[in-house]
Amino acid sequence: MSTIGSRGPSSFIFEPVLAEAPVSGKEIKRYRKELGLTIREFGLLFDLSPFTVQKIEAQKQTGREILKRLMIYMRFPEVAMYEIKRNGRKIHSNALKKVIRKTKKQEFSNRHIPV
Repeated sequence: MSTIGSRGPSSFIFEPVLAEAPVSGKEIKRYRKELGLTIREFGLLFDLSPFTVQKIEAQKQTGREILKRLMIYMRFPEVAMYEIKRNGRKIHSNALKKVIRKTKKQEFSNRHIPV
């Protein structure tokens, strides 16, 4: 807002609303373990460094954008599947098969959740 009337610049000050993180480190860790992935494999599949994954799980990382992205993967398995298929060549084929199977199972179960 550049001006209000002819008095000059607006005196409104907008401050960001501080809300809690979209997901916790504990939830991320539980999701990773449900997929049967190591910290390294999880990072490779979802374009995160293992150090970042470790910090998130220890609840020492508060990067909201990363947490939002991980929340989307957790809640929308079809989005996670896109990333898994895109980055799947980075992990061992046996681990990839397990992750794909578990993510497909998640997709199926999410379709049958009453709204």
